[in-house]
Amino acid sequence: EIKPPIPTSTPWRSLGAQAAFATPLFPKEQPLSIPTNVTGVDLLLPDFDVLFSRIAEISPLSKQILEGSKMRGFADLDMVPDTLTWKTVEKNAKRLVHEVDRIDNFEGHHTPLIRLRSRLEGPELDRGGRFSSLLTDQEYRSKWDPNCAVIHEMYLAEDMNDIQLVMGGAFGTCIRFGLGYCQTKKVSRKGDYIYLCARYKALQYSCCFIALFD
Repeated sequence: EIKPPIPTSTPWRSLGAQAAFATPLFPKEQPLSIPTNVTGVDLLLPDFDVLFSRIAEISPLSKQILEGSKMRGFADLDMVPDTLTWKTVEKNAKRLVHEVDRIDNFEGHHTPLIRLRSRLEGPELDRGGRFSSLLTDQEYRSKWDPNCAVIHEMYLAEDMNDIQLVMGGAFGTCIRFGLGYCQTKKVSRKGDYIYLCARYKALQYSCCFIALFD
């Protein structure tokens, strides 16, 4: 049973784009790790303030949720300027994932930063899980991403309460946290990615990812 976090009275605020991307995601001093569902394998935990600040600066929709502002979803996007410069590589209102944006060589990394947008219907508390499936489930991923060859979970947190103790109550209840593996087909080049996925019960619309090229 996952114990609900103790609510925080102080609203969370992003560190800002400059600080979020200048601060190491994984603390070099006093790193924290937790056991996984695989004996002998531990997960190294990120600095959650840095993680969510990066997500907030990448996604105006996530920032609305994280900072507790009035949410109007996509209706607000034209009024909220991006803090980063994106290139839209695909936009089609009829597709499951209706917009794909990217930034090449972001922060000097060879792997592009990708942002996906999709309109999902159904119960609010299930939308985070549905969006998660679009990225981490082979069947759903193949419906919109023909370049995905293999994708699967590798390691999950053994006890979600370990995550809550580190994360605190600012981000809601974390109900799934772990690492997965994705291999893309050879289009421009074949790639292997390790992704970090976290799902939150309180953040109904939120699903959080980091993709690293290996």
